[in-house]
Amino acid sequence: MQKTQRKDQQKAVLEVKGGKTMALEHCFSIIKNKEKIEKVNIPDDFINYIKDSLFWIVSSWNGKTLKSGLPYYGEALISDEELVKFKTILEKWRGLFSLGTEEINLTGDFLIDEMKYEKVIYKKCELLNILDGLLQLCDKAECLKADILYEGI
Repeated sequence: MQKTQRKDQQKAVLEVKGGKTMALEHCFSIIKNKEKIEKVNIPDDFINYIKDSLFWIVSSWNGKTLKSGLPYYGEALISDEELVKFKTILEKWRGLFSLGTEEINLTGDFLIDEMKYEKVIYKKCELLNILDGLLQLCDKAECLKADILYEGI
């Protein structure tokens, strides 16, 4: 899918609540015995930034097929040793971002109309909090011998 098509679809997915535009997020939940126990929402632009490294895990897409990575749309289940690998990938990203300046500029999508890449700016503490929340979720899932359910936008 081309970036412009995906951006158009993202715009269509945005919801307006109370006059505010909601940012796109990906949801990660601990799931045990088909029950969601706890969840963490992660911004879309951050998932897009680290997505290449997420292809190193194997997940069950939409409860049917084992594939590499996580689907942009739909659901995937991260289980067992893949959960350990997922957690390790997140720990490495956390270590990398902890070395950054107080303001971290990430390269986003290519903006075809402007012929340049989008700049996504985070405070370092925001990125570390995002990763810490997801790492805590992984820790809890491991302790509970549960899986992580990923829900794309």
